[in-house]
Amino acid sequence: MSVRFYDGFEFFVLAAILSAPAIWLGVTERRIRGYGIFASIVVILFVLKDSPKSILLLAAYLAYELLLVRLLLYLRSRGKAGKGIGRLVIALALLPLILSKLAEQLNIGGFAILGLSYMTFKSVQVIIEIGDGIISDVDTADYVYFNLFFPTILCGPIDRSRRFSADADSVMPKSEYLQLLGDAMTRFMTGVLYKFVFANLLALAGTDRPYIYGVYMFFDFAGYSLMAIGLGNIWGIKTPDNFNKPWLSVDMRDFWNRWHITLSTWLRDFVFSRLLRSCMRAKLLGGDRVYQACMCLMANMLVMGVWHGLSANYIAYGLYHGVLLALTELYQKKSGFYKRHKNETAYKAVSWFITMNLVMLGFEIFAGHII
Repeated sequence: MSVRFYDGFEFFVLAAILSAPAIWLGVTERRIRGYGIFASIVVILFVLKDSPKSILLLAAYLAYELLLVRLLLYLRSRGKAGKGIGRLVIALALLPLILSKLAEQLNIGGFAILGLSYMTFKSVQVIIEIGDGIISDVDTADYVYFNLFFPTILCGPIDRSRRFSADADSVMPKSEYLQLLGDAMTRFMTGVLYKFVFANLLALAGTDRPYIYGVYMFFDFAGYSLMAIGLGNIWGIKTPDNFNKPWLSVDMRDFWNRWHITLSTWLRDFVFSRLLRSCMRAKLLGGDRVYQACMCLMANMLVMGVWHGLSANYIAYGLYHGVLLALTELYQKKSGFYKRHKNETAYKAVSWFITMNLVMLGFEIFAGHII
């Protein structure tokens, strides 16, 4: 029987056994990074032990992305890494994910790589920041650890390389590590409750029912994220939060600031902001920044949908949220009614009700219940 991340007795026993030395290192104020790399490789090999091909594909992918990183660093050091080269390297970094999505859509098996979607975001972030001059050197061990860090390799949360490496390379005082360890246990057990109790109860109730699927998605994914963050904390990595009370959102912008936060902020920083700057430089749509932002929001969320997959429901989900965010932007920036009433309790209550229904409709699209 195959072993899966955060599912089954074998995985949790292995994670517990491997975590014990990490806790000892943290409590005795020693650096955990070296052991963390070793433990991540052990977990990945254990999960993929029945598929040597998957191990080889993962190793080949990591070597390929590292080669692209080294190539761009070399070209930049020689003054030969212009915008065109940077874009080409980004396209090459995205190529394995694109081919994987196409293979999945065409039902061509044998090309799945563990954690490919999330590792691609990590690699592209590093490549973009090399091109921007923010990153001038990449330590191979740090890069490997950043990508293979087993608590988050499969489904995030999506960390940033410089933040991750700062945690990995540091040694915490005992008191700080013990506080982080306490937070880790709380997060992990809350995640267990969310994923294995609440999400399972909702699954039994039937996720094909309106509204139930959206709530199920929250408890399942938020539960996973909390377990990943908690386990990451044990290794001294302060993995960023992925959810912040999304059911309190009063508009669609607010929702995406609370839901899958590391995905939405990654897209904001590396897709939306860059598209908007390009639109502003080109003075598209008459130079109106609000209309430019609306267009970029739709493109940004289309990328989000395609990242999930090339099926019609995922593409429609991205377009749906892109349109909603564009309408929100237009309404909030252009409407006097919004500016007059946005702080009123009654207005917020109505806005919350509309937002929640729009969110739940989106989940129905995502699940393929509508498309």
